[in-house]
Amino acid sequence: MPDVPMPAPPHDDGNSCPVMDHPKHIIVVTRNPKDAAVSNYFFEVGFRLPGQKVDVSFQDISVADYIKLYLKGAATQYGSYWKHTREFWQIRNWDNVLLVSYENMLRDPRRHVKMVADFLGKQLTDDQIDFITMETSFKKMSGNDVTNYAWLKSIRATDATPFMRKGRCGDWKRYFTVALSEELDRINEENMCGTSLQHDYVID
Repeated sequence: MPDVPMPAPPHDDGNSCPVMDHPKHIIVVTRNPKDAAVSNYFFEVGFRLPGQKVDVSFQDISVADYIKLYLKGAATQYGSYWKHTREFWQIRNWDNVLLVSYENMLRDPRRHVKMVADFLGKQLTDDQIDFITMETSFKKMSGNDVTNYAWLKSIRATDATPFMRKGRCGDWKRYFTVALSEELDRINEENMCGTSLQHDYVID
């Protein structure tokens, strides 16, 4: 399906998805860095197989210690959240790039289905938009072995969380201390200075 883009996920590094190598369509989903850190933690700690070669062992690391590494851009093989986000922010107005926020998708999924369809040059009926909105909901996708990457179970620890864990905005509040939250706010302000990109950290 050559006209279907490969989305750049919220915790990926921009360098792993070279824009010039994908001239048609690139959809970038950004997420608030606090929820992204927690989500990435639970994904990373699941890989605890004997003999696994990783730069940093997360087998026994706490959420707090992982977040400290995350703030330094050292928590994943993909590098700094802020470097990734700024790189895509700088090309957000390119014709072949669509940049959306995860939080806005949660708030109004149907609008974003229509937005993606328009970006891809697809004309959809209202019924088709409704169907896609339903089928791409977190509830539907987390119950689908394909979209929930069920095959990962074979290379993850038995107590690992599923690929699609919660899909909420604000779960970070269960894991961040006040000090860590304030430190991330400071780093985020420093790194995102000069951009107008804003994220919601809680959706009621």
